Amino acid sequence: MILYHAISTFQLLECMVHHLVYTKDKEAVLVLPDFIVDKFPQYKQLQKMKLFKKVRLLKYTLIPHSNDRTIMRDIAYRYKKDVKYRLDKFEEVYCAGAHFYFSLYLISMKKPFIAFEDAAGMLSRDEEMYRTLSRQFPVHAEIAKRYGLFSLENEYIKKVICHKASQTKDVSADRFINFDPVAELQHLDDDLREEIVSFFIDKTYSADNDSIILLTQHFSVLGNMSLSKQEKVYDYIIGDVLKNEKVIIKPHPDDLLDYESRYKSATVIHEKFPSELLPFVFNKRPERLITINSTGAALLKGYFDVKIMNNYMEELKNDTEVFL
Repeated sequence: MILYHAISTFQLLECMVHHLVYTKDKEAVLVLPDFIVDKFPQYKQLQKMKLFKKVRLLKYTLIPHSNDRTIMRDIAYRYKKDVKYRLDKFEEVYCAGAHFYFSLYLISMKKPFIAFEDAAGMLSRDEEMYRTLSRQFPVHAEIAKRYGLFSLENEYIKKVICHKASQTKDVSADRFINFDPVAELQHLDDDLREEIVSFFIDKTYSADNDSIILLTQHFSVLGNMSLSKQEKVYDYIIGDVLKNEKVIIKPHPDDLLDYESRYKSATVIHEKFPSELLPFVFNKRPERLITINSTGAALLKGYFDVKIMNNYMEELKNDTEVFL
């Protein structure tokens, strides 16, 4: 059997696609965090689809951010109680969201595993990941950094799956495996691709060719800025940069800003799904897409004319009143 672990919406998608493309001849178990149920209460459909033999919820919310010894004890207890499979039952373990505590259990059990980078390009932005997590969960961040779970440099991580074209660091070594879940999804049979897409969203959209999609980011949730500061950021983008444009707002699945109430001239996509599915959810697809620096845009460049506002992102990082 194969064991997969995912934390985010995107990671759930990539585990689904990876299993279908590379390990579909073997039974697979998927481990998800308990807090993902708020976004995907239909998670058990993954078993009904016969994509995974079992889907288990690991109760991360019951593990306090205390210290190494206590966390190691707690994650071992939660794995045995929630997942209920002995690790030696799995010939391979694929771990997305490797900086979460599940990886510590694998390491404590001396179980080698294959890690996915957190999102496209994030393997090269490990220090940024550390700083972001440390703002809200400093103990968690310090432990993950000490074990090499941001850089994915740990003796028990035998391979790293990443999108090589999105990296700024050298990924030419054999331990790095290229993976583009959007391209792989495109190559699947139509019925199979539709089944994956419909798990996340059961409708399609139409838009004028001259519309532009705005991918938002959940800056306030990450602790990068207050919600009021985030509102000002998007006031500028929608009211100034995209003035007179037909804007379609695709909020990040974890974004808390109420875009529909604030930007009445824009169309807002309410359904929560990874932005990497955007090429497959339009009957009539817009040609352009813009974002401040969403990782989702990296995998969409072959499907949209993508503009990433790198200069504006640098301005935000240098503005101490905005970026914490």
